[in-house]
Amino acid sequence: MVDSKLIASSVLSAAVFSLAGALVYFTITLARVAAGVPAILELVQVTQEKVDPIVDEVAEFRKLVPTILEEVEQIRLTVLPPVLDEVAKIRGHLPAILEESSHIRQSIPPILEEVVGYREQIPLILEQVDKIQLQIPAIITEVENVRETIPLIMTEIENVRKTIPAILVEVEAVRFAMPELMDQAEQMLAEAHGAGRKASEGAVSGVFSGIIKAPFSLVASLGSVLHTPQLTKEDDASIEKAARELADNGKPRDNRNWNNKKSGRSGTITILSIDTSSGVKCIVLRVTVYKGKSKLGEGDLQACQQEDGTWVLVE
Repeated sequence: MVDSKLIASSVLSAAVFSLAGALVYFTITLARVAAGVPAILELVQVTQEKVDPIVDEVAEFRKLVPTILEEVEQIRLTVLPPVLDEVAKIRGHLPAILEESSHIRQSIPPILEEVVGYREQIPLILEQVDKIQLQIPAIITEVENVRETIPLIMTEIENVRKTIPAILVEVEAVRFAMPELMDQAEQMLAEAHGAGRKASEGAVSGVFSGIIKAPFSLVASLGSVLHTPQLTKEDDASIEKAARELADNGKPRDNRNWNNKKSGRSGTITILSIDTSSGVKCIVLRVTVYKGKSKLGEGDLQACQQEDGTWVLVE
């Protein structure tokens, strides 16, 4: 029994000691807190000074909220419906756009195949370009040769230009003399028809529409008429023969080839038009002259058929 009281007394003493220690620790802690209260109060004061402007600004924003809400409502009523309508229209176009995209997607393989074909042709093109590059020096040399002849050509042109005034004077004199010459020609024609007409290849066959005509064979050189130099008599004969045959049986746009193996020249004769409105059949022929593959010249000839069936060339 004594032991129990002793234990209880010991425990009570320990508890009282612990309580005393706790009170001492609480007192020390409270003293420390009390010492930090001014700093806390000062921090609270500083914080409050910073918070007050924020509160005022929030109050200002709160005043703007009704206006903002009103503007948002206005936008919702006025702006959103057209936007939604436009979105609906775009949505309505989407199937057509998707279909067009599908067609484009389907056309891509043929395009790619064609691109592959072009890519395969590039080596051939490059090879041809190389060949052309090899020909460039010769072309440049030819251009240089041509350039060297230009001064001579310009000199010749200048000489020709100097003769033009005299030629124009001569042409003007011929123009004044033509009416009298034409009257004389008409009178000779009337006398020839009255006395009887002799058909002969070497005779002058008459006048048509005020223009003196001569048989093909009376033209000294068709080259002068066609503005094609260096034609031989054999060339002229080949052209005349083909022209007669075409004139006898041809119709507009018909053509006939001619060639002279001796001179190496050839070409075509084409009927451009046929006119019978004056009672006399007249045709216009387009004649071309080639030397190999090089074109020497081209010109038009007008011929009319006489009563005896022969053709005369309008000079």
